[in-house]
Amino acid sequence: MSARFEILVNGEKLCTSGIDGDGVLSAILSYALNPRLDINNYEFSVGSLNTDRAAGVQHHANWLTPPVGPGDEITIRILSPGEFDPPTTRQPDEEIRR
Repeated sequence: MSARFEILVNGEKLCTSGIDGDGVLSAILSYALNPRLDINNYEFSVGSLNTDRAAGVQHHANWLTPPVGPGDEITIRILSPGEFDPPTTRQPDEEIRR
C-alpha cells in the first residue's frame, strides 16, 4: 500500500509526495528561535524514507519547498494510493541497519 500527500502553499499546489510500500512520508513545519545564534526562522520540508526489505536497502527522498513565514498557509491533504510527483532529490540506496 502506498501513501500520498498533496501539498499546497498559499492555495497553490506545491507537489504530490508519496511512497510505495514500506517507509515514512512526512511534511514538517518547524520554527526555531535562538538569539544567541541569530536564528529566527521557519522551515518547511516534505520528505520520505523508503524501504525495500527484499533488497535490504532504503533511501531518503525530498521534494522542493519554498521559504515560509508568518501569514503563509500550508495545506496537507491525505490522498488515496496512486501516482505521485518524483522527488527533487534522492539519496542513494544504503543497506538497512539490522
